[in-house]
Amino acid sequence: MKKKGHDNEGFQHSVPLEIPPLQTSKVNLVYPAPEDDLYDPFSQRPQTLQYSDFGAWAHMVKGGMGTGIMAMPMAFKYGGFVLGLVGTPVVGIVAVHCVCLLVATAQHLYVRARMPAMTMPEVAYYAFKCGPSYLRRQAVYARFFVQAVLFLTYFFTIISYSIFIGAAIQQLVELWVGEAVLDSRVYIAILALPLVPLGQVRQMRQLVPCSVMANICIVVGFGITLYYLLDEAPTLDRVSMGPTAIGIPIFFSTAIYSMEGIGTVMPVENTMRNPGRLGGWNGIATRAMAFVVAIFTAIGVLGYLKFGDLVKGSIVLNLDDAIPAQVVKALLAVAITLTHPLQFYVVCELVGPVVENRVSTPNLRNWAQIGMRITLVTLSLLVAILVPNLELVIALMGAVLFSSLGLLIPAGVHLVSELAQWEDEKLKRPGASMPARVLLTVLKDAVLLTLSLLTTCAGVYSALVDNDSKSDPAQS
Repeated sequence: MKKKGHDNEGFQHSVPLEIPPLQTSKVNLVYPAPEDDLYDPFSQRPQTLQYSDFGAWAHMVKGGMGTGIMAMPMAFKYGGFVLGLVGTPVVGIVAVHCVCLLVATAQHLYVRARMPAMTMPEVAYYAFKCGPSYLRRQAVYARFFVQAVLFLTYFFTIISYSIFIGAAIQQLVELWVGEAVLDSRVYIAILALPLVPLGQVRQMRQLVPCSVMANICIVVGFGITLYYLLDEAPTLDRVSMGPTAIGIPIFFSTAIYSMEGIGTVMPVENTMRNPGRLGGWNGIATRAMAFVVAIFTAIGVLGYLKFGDLVKGSIVLNLDDAIPAQVVKALLAVAITLTHPLQFYVVCELVGPVVENRVSTPNLRNWAQIGMRITLVTLSLLVAILVPNLELVIALMGAVLFSSLGLLIPAGVHLVSELAQWEDEKLKRPGASMPARVLLTVLKDAVLLTLSLLTTCAGVYSALVDNDSKSDPAQS
């Protein structure tokens, strides 16, 4: 179904729009719309297949929790105990603030562009298209940049999921059998059995059970891991209180990569029953991130206190071979398997329209969707099979792309939207100086953009350092 507003290519943000009749404004926008603007984007959305606030919360929690949760003790090792304890909540606050920026900008653009919903690339496109006059020609490039970043990030994410699940299954099988049975590539290939059917799910609402079950598996695995971490009194004897100069960027890079899940925000906002409750300081996104930060901080603190500088890349690798430890590995494998379709949904949202636009009839479009989803799952598994050691590639891509998704894009579209509103204001009040609120907002967004670039450099550096240390025979 074609969305309203896509053909409004010539829209100029300073020109009043025709107001649709018989519509009232029910949207609590962060940015105020013009006084006579009564367009209500939420009332234009389909009222079926929408899910509850709890479903939105579950999706947001699952989007922020992945394999990185068990890497937080390693982040604490690089950052030191004090920086880890303080820095993890700070990263969470910055991440949820950027989510709120993205949601607020999108809901503002719904009214300006007369569209009931937008994807993340569309938010970037219309932010520039409705933006300052000197930036409107860059709208197409902004959309392409976001599409490319989203696709590469989440496609490589599902590849890393496949490698992780295959490795976990291989460890469990070899532990039970007592010897190596199959090559790791075979276990990755077997994953096609659950992942291909899960990849056919097309509605976010239908993925709520997967998110809930994945969250349950992670919470149970988290509880068992706590049992190991608390089997003796925590002590500060094994830990370093402060970081090294090299450790600080590695800590922040690891924490941002572990907790970032902003790519699922717009699909959640577009299909939830009460999208106005997603953003804000007490919104669903904030409550979800508070839960995520609490778990990440607890794992980081307790894991570092337990194993100190001997902690490995995943805390699971420090556990013994007892039954509870095996249960943790199994639960984590199940959780990541159930998380796969949520990340895969973002990939399909990007590729799906391109495929459907080349097919004429609804029946053929359905078959094209099926074929596209099977092809993408198969391709991700083939890459994982052909290159099973993707640690360096995934680390580099994740550091560059997740920092762009989590910081650069939300701050960028928010900055452009603010500048557009200021340009509107200057038309009404020629010669007016920029208000302090707008100036502070511009400076804050500029700081976030700078932080994104620093995070990218730090992430690339940490990945290269980690790869060098692993390849050095003296450290093997």
